[in-house]
Formats: sequence, structure tokens, C-alpha cells
Amino acid sequence: MQCTTRQPGCVINNVLIGESNQLFLFEGNYNQFSYLSNQEAVSASSKSNFLDNLQGRRRFADQQKISHLHVVIPCKPLVVRDKIPEPYRQNIRSLFLHSYAPLFTNRDPLKERVLYPLDSLIRAQTQRDCYWANDTHINAAGQLCIYRAIGKHIPDLSATFPLLRIAEELRQGDLGLMLGNSEPLPSLCFPWTGELLTYSNTQELPGNTGDIGITYNPLSRTQRRLVLFGDSFIKTMLHLFAQDFRTILYIRGPYFQPDMIELFAPDVLITSETERYLAGVDHDNNGASLLFESFRKRVDYRPSQDFQTAL
Repeated sequence: MQCTTRQPGCVINNVLIGESNQLFLFEGNYNQFSYLSNQEAVSASSKSNFLDNLQGRRRFADQQKISHLHVVIPCKPLVVRDKIPEPYRQNIRSLFLHSYAPLFTNRDPLKERVLYPLDSLIRAQTQRDCYWANDTHINAAGQLCIYRAIGKHIPDLSATFPLLRIAEELRQGDLGLMLGNSEPLPSLCFPWTGELLTYSNTQELPGNTGDIGITYNPLSRTQRRLVLFGDSFIKTMLHLFAQDFRTILYIRGPYFQPDMIELFAPDVLITSETERYLAGVDHDNNGASLLFESFRKRVDYRPSQDFQTAL
């Protein structure tokens, strides 16, 4: 219900107020709760595009002899369901399991190298919160849970990080800010993420698409290289990947970038997306190379020299 008082069940500025100070993105650009409650259905073209994209990416990785895994990160309402007020709680169901898992042989996405770690997050949530209360994103506990799930399918990933300790820190959240509340809340974080060198073009972009980051850790366990596609959810885990990979190329955008992967020559390729983006999936054939797109569209695009050198 739409209302002005901040009580459980109210929706204010597209934020659903939950129990125990938990906040949830209500609709947004992808109408999250409409799809989770089956008020809106995923189109046949989105399902076809998802499968075509997956098959093309897997074929490319096999040709390049690169280990590949696709990760769908579950949305917060499915994991923190007990904090969602009625009538929303009883009506939601997994967008991935309902609309996409049936497309796979025997409904088994893992046979097609697709990981959806919902069960892992739900189990971890019984021990401690895996999402920040005032944010859409996974916290340090959630990051570690998903990383360990990935490690069951990508060889030689660490399960523990003795130097990276989880602790509570005050943190602002994106959903809190949407409510006009800038007060930070105690949240599980990694206060220290290692001695990493990072370079990106983030500050030079008008939005998130085309965000490219290079992370280098001279003290990583191996010298392997990783290309990581995804959005801000997987980006929060870069410090964990950096413990196992010497150099990481992170790319944000809805489309596959084979030219960048070939130039980078990684040992491992991980593509990912947050579950709510499955509401509408475009075909990779409609994408363009990010190496040239920013320069083509913006004459004022001037990433830093350090970033250009690292790239």
C-alpha cells in the first residue's frame, strides 16, 4: 500500500517497508514485485534470449579453453522473506526457478553451468543476515556465501580468508537514501579488503553501463586472470576474487564482450546478473563493443591515464 508513514507494509518512493528495519526495492525499472508475484510474466523472447546468450557464451569459452560459470544472484525478498509484510510475503516466488529453470534439461541449470545459490543464501541467512537492512545488496556474509558456492564449480577458489575479517560498520544504504534517510546503520562488512591496486572509468560515466574496472593483487594465491561480467552485486565481491586471482577485469553491461575477453586472455570467465534483471533479457547480438562505444557516444569521455595504462 502507498502511504506516507514508515510502517511495515507501506511503499514509499518505490521502497517497501519491511519488519525489523528491513527495506526492499518494490518495483524499480524491472517491476521486481510484479514479476516475483507473477502479476507480470516473463516474455518468450526473454527466455529465448537468455538461452541463446548462455549457449553463445559457453561456446566462446570452450573455444578459448576458458573455464566458464554463469551466476544468477537471488534477489533479497526471496532470502529475507520472513521480514516481508503480508500480503506480499505469501505471494512471491523465484523468478529464475519459475520462468527459467524449466528451460533446462531435467530443470537442472548446473548442467549448463548456471549457478543460482538461493538455497545456500537461505541456509546462511538462518545464521546471520546476508543482506544489508537498508540496501538491496548482499553484505559481507552474503558475499562470502556466494563466493563459496561459486568455488564448488570453479576450481581452486578459497573457502576461507584468514586476513579478511567480517565486522559491523556503519553504512548508508541505497534504499535508505531513496527514502531520504541518510543515517547509516550497522552492517556486516569487510573493513579491510587487502592491498589491492584498482583502476576504473566509473567517475567518467553518466551511469553504470560501461563500467570497467581492473583489480591487481600482487599477493594473490595464484597468477590466474579472471574476467567478471555483472552488476553491482558481483562487484561487491571483487576483493574476494582478488585473493585468488592476480588480475581481474570487471565489466558492467547487459551484453557479452568477446573482443575484450580475447585481449585480456583470462583463465576463468564468470558472467552474472541479479535476478530482477531476468524480467527482461536482451540478445547479446544487440550489443556493441564497450572498447569503442564510450568514445563513439561521448566526445568528452576522458578516463584517467592510470586506467588507460592498466587497460
